[in-house]
Amino acid sequence: MEDHHTDPTLLAEVEQRKKELTTHYSTYYAGKVLNTKSKPHVSQSQSSSVASSPEKVNFTARYSVRQPGGIRDELAEYYRQPVQPWDCCDPLKWWGARQDQFLNLSQLARDIMTIPGVLYSDLYLSEY
Repeated sequence: MEDHHTDPTLLAEVEQRKKELTTHYSTYYAGKVLNTKSKPHVSQSQSSSVASSPEKVNFTARYSVRQPGGIRDELAEYYRQPVQPWDCCDPLKWWGARQDQFLNLSQLARDIMTIPGVLYSDLYLSEY
């Protein structure tokens, strides 16, 4: 990962790809998922007992639902994450553990990781 810092051509290529990713993310993913958790359904029998109890207030609700003007830049936040060693990091587990942190960006990652791959042996055999 650090090899591009000493090569101006590679550095320019990395920066160009980051710009393209930012454009794609902003166009198709940013701000699309507002809240993935739905409120629990209150049945009629529960509502009568709830009515006699004091009003319940969720003090953390403001952190789980984004306001239209307050959409944070998940991509910039992702770029600030520490680099994980390639040989011991499982991308599926990494994104699964952070899907609540990166609601929209994790959807982009999921879309990319579900693109069917082609085995090298399949490519090699198809040439002959």
